[in-house]
Amino acid sequence: MGLFSITTIALSLFCLTGVMAAVMVVISIWSHNKHISQEGWIDEPRLPEARPSDQLIDEVCELAQSGQKIEAIKLYRQNTGAGLVEAKDAVEALDCDEEQEE
Repeated sequence: MGLFSITTIALSLFCLTGVMAAVMVVISIWSHNKHISQEGWIDEPRLPEARPSDQLIDEVCELAQSGQKIEAIKLYRQNTGAGLVEAKDAVEALDCDEEQEE
């Protein structure tokens, strides 16, 4: 009978350890899910969009006119904190021909 109770205690401790590990996993997943937004996973806080400087607009126009639209969008995003769609729309909305004539 003494052996049976030691085995039962050992099995109970083993099960309790497994339950505690499962709870820790759930808590970990829950804490990471707090950082998920509608746009998807966010690794770091998003900076507010900054107004593009005239120099940035000139550089973006130069890239866009030379056929490097993706690079122009990347540059715009890096300097303003805009999202991909916002940066693409902004680059496409720039009237680079008028900017160069001035």
